[in-house]
Amino acid sequence: MHDNIIVAENLGFSIPVFQPAERKINRNPLRLMTDFYSNQSERNMRSLISDVNFKLKYGQRLGVMGGNGGGKTTLLRLLTGVYAHNNGTLMINGSTHGLFDFQMGILPDATGVENIYLRGLQMGLSLRNIKEVIPEVLEFAGVGSAINDLFGTYSTGMKLRLATAISTMISPDILIMDEWVGSGDENFKKKLDARMRRIVDDSKALIIASHSARVIRDLCSHVLVIERGKSIFVGTVEDGIEAYLESMSKLKFEDKSKNDIYV
Repeated sequence: MHDNIIVAENLGFSIPVFQPAERKINRNPLRLMTDFYSNQSERNMRSLISDVNFKLKYGQRLGVMGGNGGGKTTLLRLLTGVYAHNNGTLMINGSTHGLFDFQMGILPDATGVENIYLRGLQMGLSLRNIKEVIPEVLEFAGVGSAINDLFGTYSTGMKLRLATAISTMISPDILIMDEWVGSGDENFKKKLDARMRRIVDDSKALIIASHSARVIRDLCSHVLVIERGKSIFVGTVEDGIEAYLESMSKLKFEDKSKNDIYV
C-alpha cells in the first residue's frame, strides 16, 4: 500500500433524483425538514460512479478512457475533492490539482494581479508563495501592463493566456487533467505544451481523461477504461486502448439496437 499514491476500492458516487413535484416546497414541506435534519430521505438515488477499482503507484501515468457520459469527468472530480464519494474507499497520498477549466474561479471584475492572488489562495498557496511566482506568471501570460486592468476588459487571447498561466503556476504531487490542453495561437500552444510537460515531469503521478489514443500513448503508462460508471479494465496502454475500442463498439451496437425497435 505504501508504494501507491492512489488507491480506489469499490469507489462509488450517487446523487439524489429530484422529481418535478418534489421541487415544490409547498407540496411537501416536511420533506425539506427531513432532508436538512436527518439521514432518512426517501429520495431515489442515481449512481454516477460504482465499483471503480484501481491502484496508481508513484511515477505512473494513468489514462482514463470511456464513452461520453461514461463517468470519466465525475471520477476526476472525485479524485480532486470537488465531489465526495459516498461508497467505497479512496486513499490519496499527496496534493492533487485538477485542470478542467482554466477560467474557472477567475473574476472578471478583479484585475489580473488580484486574480493571481485569489486563485493562488484557492489552490492552497501562501501570500509569500504567490508573490514569488508572479514574475513567472506575467512572463508566461505576456499581457504586459494590462495585468493591472480588470480581467473582463481583456481580449479573448489575453484572458486565455493569463488564466492558463495562473492555473498552471503550481506543480502538484498528482496532476489531474480532463483532456490535454492545446488552446491559443501556435506560438502559445508550443509554450503551453512545454510548460505542461514540465509540470507532468515534476509531478509524482498523472491522471488524464482522453478519447485520443495518441495522447494516451504519448503520456501514459497505464489505462483505466470506464463504461457506464464502472471500471472494466485496468492495465497496459495498448491493451487498454483495445478494451476502450471494444467498449465503444459494443455501446454503439446497443444504441443502434434500441433505435431499431422504433424503425
